[in-house]
Amino acid sequence: MDDPIRHPLAYARELRGWSQSDLAARLDRVARRRGLRSGTDKTAISRWENGRKKPGPDSQILIAEAFGVPVTEMELYGWPDWLPGRDLPMPLGTAHTVHVLRDAQKAAMDRRSFMTYSAAALAGLAAQWATIETDRLTAALSGRTAVLLPKARDKTRGIFLTYQAKGFLRSNDIEQALAVTTESLDLATRIGAERCVTLVRELAPAFKPYRQVEGVADFIDRLRSR
Repeated sequence: MDDPIRHPLAYARELRGWSQSDLAARLDRVARRRGLRSGTDKTAISRWENGRKKPGPDSQILIAEAFGVPVTEMELYGWPDWLPGRDLPMPLGTAHTVHVLRDAQKAAMDRRSFMTYSAAALAGLAAQWATIETDRLTAALSGRTAVLLPKARDKTRGIFLTYQAKGFLRSNDIEQALAVTTESLDLATRIGAERCVTLVRELAPAFKPYRQVEGVADFIDRLRSR
């Protein structure tokens, strides 16, 4: 009898009929289309599926593209809940409270369905919220707006924006490339994501021939001053 599938990534592969080697090959093709190198092999995928390692933001972007998952969903749910197959029933346990209640928020509920969310589940939600980021919880309790978006997801978005910028540069859409690159740099500066800043710096040479385009010279000067 086959071993039960224990990880959402393994299940997502099974839904597509892919082996670990198939997925590694698809990630390599996605990376090559972006002018990158994946570096992912069967061993790396096995470690992700066994829970021994978690794919970094760069790898998650490649995985999302391979499975056809929008980056917005990847940012919303976090690893591994954004993988295909998440629409199947999920237990409302301590590990899934935030995810399940977030999904429930999007659905129409009557009084009876609301009552299925027990006091224990809501207490679990509160406990998880309290451990997300202490400063944001304090802001919420004091009545200030708090955006509950973990820094890891901000970093993922920053990296994705640099990939978008590369695409715009290849198509000579300099103004759009500048806009998303600046957004990535602003985001990276705010959260202290040096990896994102490095990726932005790597784009600078591609902008230099377009210094006459409004904003490009200021952008290059900004990078030099960092």
